[in-house]
Amino acid sequence: MSHGRWVALCPRPGCLNGEAFGVCDDGTIGGLTGDHFECRTEGVRPDGIRVAYGGGCGLTCEVQWPPNIRDLERVLLARPAPSARNWSPGETVEDLVRENLTHGLVPSDALNGGPSRDLLEFRDGELMAGALEFDPDPTEE
Repeated sequence: MSHGRWVALCPRPGCLNGEAFGVCDDGTIGGLTGDHFECRTEGVRPDGIRVAYGGGCGLTCEVQWPPNIRDLERVLLARPAPSARNWSPGETVEDLVRENLTHGLVPSDALNGGPSRDLLEFRDGELMAGALEFDPDPTEE
């Protein structure tokens, strides 16, 4: 995830193109979908106009999404600034929660009188118990 959008770089050596999931800034649909990656050489806007791209090589391949994508999104989308909503393969949900806490985002249950101990329980970097909704820390305002 980069700036709140799922993106992927083309895996073909020498190709530096990247594709987004969903609608792109130019109105075309990105080459990253639920099951494949297409390094687009052109796109089609909703009005039917074709848009040429200089960077795409045309490669199409399967895509492998993180198995815990919903947890990753819940932690990242709690961040108020899209520029801070970033994830790279290898980062765990626990890493992202730690970043949220460092920057003043606390689990909502903690603010609502929830359990103070074992609020979030992680095992091998994955969330096992607790809620991943976050609110700004009122003591930091």
